[in-house]
Amino acid sequence: MRIFLVYAVLLAAFGILFFRVRGFFGKAAGFVNRKIFSSLGLPDRVVRTALAALFISNILAAAASFLYYEKDTVLRGFIRRDGYGGVSFTEDLVARVGEEEEEIRVEVDPRAYTEAEIEEMFASAAKALPAACLGDMPADHVDDNVLFPSALQGLPFSVSWFTDRPDVIDWDGTLLDAADPEGTPVKLTAAISLGEDTREEEIQICAYPRILTESESRRKQILSAIASENSPENENLILPDTVGGKRAVWERAGGDRGLSLLLTGFILSILLLFSGIRNREADAERKKEEMLMDYPHIVSKLVLLLCAGLSMRSAFLMMASDYKESLENGGRRREGFEEILRLCSDMEKGLSEAEAYESMGRRACEIRYRTFAALLVQNMRRGSRELIDLLSGEADEAFEERKRKARILGEKAGTKLIFPTMLMLLVVIAVIMTPAFVSFL
Repeated sequence: MRIFLVYAVLLAAFGILFFRVRGFFGKAAGFVNRKIFSSLGLPDRVVRTALAALFISNILAAAASFLYYEKDTVLRGFIRRDGYGGVSFTEDLVARVGEEEEEIRVEVDPRAYTEAEIEEMFASAAKALPAACLGDMPADHVDDNVLFPSALQGLPFSVSWFTDRPDVIDWDGTLLDAADPEGTPVKLTAAISLGEDTREEEIQICAYPRILTESESRRKQILSAIASENSPENENLILPDTVGGKRAVWERAGGDRGLSLLLTGFILSILLLFSGIRNREADAERKKEEMLMDYPHIVSKLVLLLCAGLSMRSAFLMMASDYKESLENGGRRREGFEEILRLCSDMEKGLSEAEAYESMGRRACEIRYRTFAALLVQNMRRGSRELIDLLSGEADEAFEERKRKARILGEKAGTKLIFPTMLMLLVVIAVIMTPAFVSFL
C-alpha cells in the first residue's frame, strides 16, 4: 500500500500546482532548467515535455498498479482456488513475519464441496434427470428418442445411463422398432458420480412405437422390401423392382456427374469470355501507354535523321532497320516502333508515302500519331519548309507529356504500396504489443 501513497502524493502535488499556477509546466520547466540543467544548455520546451511525460507516466503507473493490486488477491489475504474438477497449482509467495522475510511455495488444491452441499446437489440432480432425459415427453408415453446426457447443466456430476430393455431403448437413447403398440415398460438407470461417490436414480417409462414422418415411413418400406428380396447367402444384393406395389427405379446417389460437369464448363467458359474481354481491354490500354512512351523517341530520331540529310522515306527505313536489329539482339518489343515497321512494310508493298502515312494515322489509337501522320501527309502534298521545326516542337511537347505520365505512374505505384505498408505496420504493432499484454496478464 505504500506505493499507492507515493502515487497519491505525486498526483496531488501535480494536480494542485497545475490548477493553482497558470502555465505550471512552462514555469516549472524554466525553473528546473535554470537551477539544475543550466550547464547542459537545454531549451525550456525539452524540459517542459519531460515534465509532462513524467506526469503522464505517473498516471499510467498508478492505474497499472491499481489494476495489479485489485487483481492480486494475495494482498487481501487469500488465494482463490479452482472450482470442483479444476486443477492444482502452485504460487510463489514472500512471507514477512515480524522483521524476517521468507520465500515459500504454496500448493493450492481445487475446492472440495461440503457434505451438505453434496447432498443438496444430488437432490437437485435427481429432480433434473427426467427433464434432461425425456424433454417434453411424458414418462408414461415415450414415442421418440430419449437423451442420455453425460453431464447436467450447472451441476458437477458425470452421468452414465443403463436400460433394462436395450431392444426397445438402445444404449444411446434411440427408440427401436421393438416397442409394443400397446406400450412397453422400460426402466432407465442413471449412475450419478461425484468423485468417489456414485448414486443411482431410476426412471420408469412406457415406450410406444415412434410416429414416423412420410419420408421415414417410405424409407422404412424400401428397406423392408430390400430385406425381403435378399438373404445373407446371396452373392449379390438384389434391388426390388416394386416397392409397395409401385415400380422402383434405382440409381447410385451422386453417380452421374455429367450435368454438374456441364454446368461447371458453362460457368468456366463465361468466366473465360469475361476474362478475355478484360484482358483485351487491358492489352489495348497497355499498348496505348507504350505508344505514348515511344512517341517522343520516334519524333526526335526522325528530326535527327532529317537534319542529317536523309529523306523522309529513308529515315523511316533506317529507324525500322535499327529496331529489327535491336529485336534480333534481344531487345524489348516497343509498340510505337511496331507502327514504324508496319509503315515501312506498306511502302515496300507499293503504297505511296502519303497513303502509308494516312494508313498509319487511321491505325493508331492515339491522337498524337494521327497529328504526326497529318504533318507528314501535309509535307508530302503541299511541302513545308518548317517541317523540322514543327517536328522539334512536337518532340519537346511529347517529352513533357511523357514526364507527366511518368509522374502519374509513380503516384499510382505509391498508392498501391499503401496497403502492404499498413499490413507491415500492423505486424510491427502486434510484435511490440503482444509481449506487453502477455506480461501484464
